[in-house]
Amino acid sequence: MTFQDKTIEEIINDKEYPLINVLNDVIDRIRKLSGEITEKRDDSSISYYIRNMNFTTVIPEDDYVLIRIEMPYARIMDLSQACQVDYYKGKDGVDIINYHINSDFEKQYGISLIQQAFTYFKRLKL
Repeated sequence: MTFQDKTIEEIINDKEYPLINVLNDVIDRIRKLSGEITEKRDDSSISYYIRNMNFTTVIPEDDYVLIRIEMPYARIMDLSQACQVDYYKGKDGVDIINYHINSDFEKQYGISLIQQAFTYFKRLKL
C-alpha cells in the first residue's frame, strides 16, 4: 500500500510526503546508472529494467521507501544484514530482497544494493 493510497504521480508531486527528498534522490540515482535503463510506472510502484529484465522496484510507503530486488541473495553484498529476504519466492524461484529506506544514511545503502542488482543483470548471460 502506498502513501495515503495515492498513485506514484500524486506522491512525486506531493510536498506532504515526508520522504519526498529520499524518493526523488533514489529515482535520480537509478536514472544516472545508465542510459539503457527503462522505467515503467504503475499506480503503486516504479520498476526499472535493463535488457528487458526488472532489476529493481521502488515503492513509496507511509514510513519508508521500499526497494525490492528479485535476484539470488547470495549475489548481494549485504554486510549489515539489513535486508528482508523471501527465499525462492520470486519469479523463476529467485529470492525477493526488500530493503526499507527511512533516512539519508539508509538511502546510500539502498543505492548500493540497487547498483549491485544493476551490475548483476547487466552482466547476466542469457
